[in-house]
Amino acid sequence: MMMSYISIIGFVVVGITGMQALLIVIDTFKRSTHAQLIREQDTKLFALRVEAARKRVLVSQEKHLQWAGSRKFEIKRKVHEDPNADICSFYLAPHDGRAIPTF
Repeated sequence: MMMSYISIIGFVVVGITGMQALLIVIDTFKRSTHAQLIREQDTKLFALRVEAARKRVLVSQEKHLQWAGSRKFEIKRKVHEDPNADICSFYLAPHDGRAIPTF
């Protein structure tokens, strides 16, 4: 029994449709993999930007604490060191309330 031309054409159409479906699945997989790689790169780039911003803040804070010449101080406490009150210690604090650098 010989297959008719219509049956052969049907098999060809089904085969082509199957190939197209397979190509769509492969393309979708490639696109999702590519999108995942882009998301990972974006995450790494974001982390690098956050780290750079953190370093800029630290540098800015260090500059803020650096001694820049003269500053006003006020006496916070006066302590007599001997019974005759000849020697005393003065405890000072910055007038503007900003931190002073540690030495």
